[in-house]
Order: sequence, then C-alpha cells, then structure tokens
Amino acid sequence: MRGSQFAELQAFAHVAEKRSFTQAALMMGVSPSALSQIIRGLEDRMGIRLLNRTTRSVAPTEAGEWLLERIVPLMEQFDDVLSKATNLREMVGGKLRLCAPQIVVAQVVQPIVTIFQRSNPDVSVEIVCCETPVDLVKEGVDIAFGMRQFVDRDMIAISAGPTLSRIAVASLSYIQKNGTPAHPADLANHRLITWRQAGQQKPDNWCFTNGEAVEDIAVSGALAVNDCGVALASALDGLGVTVWTREWMEPHIDRRLLVPLLQDWTLPKLEICAYYPRQRHATAAQRAFIEAVRTFGAEGCHPLQDTRSYASVPRRLVGVK
Repeated sequence: MRGSQFAELQAFAHVAEKRSFTQAALMMGVSPSALSQIIRGLEDRMGIRLLNRTTRSVAPTEAGEWLLERIVPLMEQFDDVLSKATNLREMVGGKLRLCAPQIVVAQVVQPIVTIFQRSNPDVSVEIVCCETPVDLVKEGVDIAFGMRQFVDRDMIAISAGPTLSRIAVASLSYIQKNGTPAHPADLANHRLITWRQAGQQKPDNWCFTNGEAVEDIAVSGALAVNDCGVALASALDGLGVTVWTREWMEPHIDRRLLVPLLQDWTLPKLEICAYYPRQRHATAAQRAFIEAVRTFGAEGCHPLQDTRSYASVPRRLVGVK
C-alpha cells in the first residue's frame, strides 16, 4: 500500500466515525474542502461510493460500513506497533558495535565501555580492532574511534580525550649505533619507521616546527606499518626512528628503552575522537554511549602505565623498502 492510499483510508475512517467533514478536518488539521477532495479521490479510485452526503449529515454507505468495520482494527493495530517501536527507541538496550585501532581500544575505548556498561548492563557491546578505516554503514559499526585528522568530513566526530603531543624517538641501542639527529633534516640519514593508513600511497609527512622555523620532512622509511603499536614495538627493537604520542612513549622513555629526539622541535598534536555517520535517528544505546564519550572526553583519557605489550603485536607490514 502506498502512503497516499493509507492517508486516504485514514481520512475516510475519521469522517465516517465523526459523521462530519468539519469535525474530521479539524482533528486532522486540514480544511473541510481538502478533506472532501481526498474522500472523492478514494471513491473514484475504488469505483464505489463510501459516504452519503447531504447538507446536514454524512453517513457511510453499506460499502462504507463494511470497509470501516475492517480498517479501524487494522489502524489501531498499526498505531500500537508504532507506539511500541517508539518505546523501544527509548530503552537503553540491544547491541552496540564499536571499532577502533588496537592501542586506542586499550587506552580509551575499554575504559569508556567499562563505565558505560556499569550504567547500562542491558547493552551488549562488541569491540572490533581495526587498524584501517572501515565503511561504518557497510560493516554495521555504530561508533568508531580514531584520530580526528583521518575522519571523513561527512561523519560526526566528538572528542574522546585530550589532544596528544607527538615526539620522535628511537631506542638507546639504535642511537648508540647510528648517532643522534640534531636537526629534522638529519632524519634523511636515518632509518625511519613510518605509519600510514591503507589506501595511502605514501606516509604522512613529519612536520617539525621551532618558533617560526618549519621543517616538513617527506619521510621514506625503512619500515612502513599500519599499526602504531607495531611502530612502537619496532622502535623498541632498535629498527629505527619513529614518531608517536609522548603520552604513550613516556613509560619507555622513563625506563630508558626509548630516547626522545629533536626536543627543541614540535610536531602537530593529535586528538582521539569518536565518530559516527550523520543520521536522523540514533538508538537509545548509541545516544547513551555518545554521552559517555562526551563525559570521558571532557575528563580526559588515562593512558596505561605500560604499553610494552604492544611489542608482541604481530607485525602487519604495509610496505618495506
């Protein structure tokens, strides 16, 4: 049944029950003349008169009575279904599918999920580790996490933590063997561990600034990976220089497993965000989780004290030169 046909039957039912075009039109928010045209169109399409009209009264014909008797229960049932569907929208339950890189899952997503499920035990949460961008709609992902700079503009993105500063690091064994770069340009003489997303033809440049001085380094590394945990593990193993967030490098720097480099220079900061497709209607579970992300993002994320476990992550190489 087309939407217009359903609207015509609703109009007929209102007029037949009220026995008045004026009262039915007032209830429906249309003019009596417009309502009369709707009923006339229904009768013309069906090829039968449904209402007897006089200047003083309106009454269903025999065919109209037969039709009214059968469509009113169906419409009441339809209204009941819509009401129940609306109530389901307000119930915080069901399933929620999340997607994020492995290190973001451990550092940000898992703490949010822990807080969220304590307040919403009826929501079943699935966390999918994904190091490359996915089609959220195609893969059935409700909310994904990642770095804001990589989020498509057609997504809604909200902060899931503070902005993170980035530094260049290498292992002590690598520095002892290859020397310490004094200037970003010196990186051309070093082995670099770069990170890039699937589909990128080349890694993102490393843009260093020092006051007004800017050094935009087009990195061409000895090792390219699509997982920041693998980049960290590779640096710890002495394979070269890499760039990642200071907050997640500090445990290794404190233990002298990694050495910070080019400390007079700064790199653009990163912001972890949650993002999801623009849509008119989100489920109650999605809305509740987004609110939890907003609260957690306002308070700031709390990195784990030890990220050395990422050294055991299998090396998913994008390319090796």
